[in-house]
Amino acid sequence: LFGEISWKPADAFAVPPVGIRQVEARIDAARHRAIVTGVAVNEGSAFLPRLEVNVLIVDNFGAHLGAWRTVLDDVSAGESRMFQVEVPGITISSLDRNHVKIFIEAERE
Repeated sequence: LFGEISWKPADAFAVPPVGIRQVEARIDAARHRAIVTGVAVNEGSAFLPRLEVNVLIVDNFGAHLGAWRTVLDDVSAGESRMFQVEVPGITISSLDRNHVKIFIEAERE
């Protein structure tokens, strides 16, 4: 029905190495949103057709205040790409790097 199964070792599915640099965060009080900028770096040797930058904003106690994401397409090996994520619905008065959690999802060919 399915044919022969071909098993692959877990390390064949290793996460592509992606770094995040120069992260800055600020509040846009007039628009009730957090704005997070930075640079995503494909530190691997393979082309990444899709890279998702997911941003989570937390309060001083770690409670989730909001989340949003942006997608970077066609990131070459060794390439650095700037990103900006605007997280709506954020009403805290100040924001620093400790309030920002960033998670990366990378897709490879």
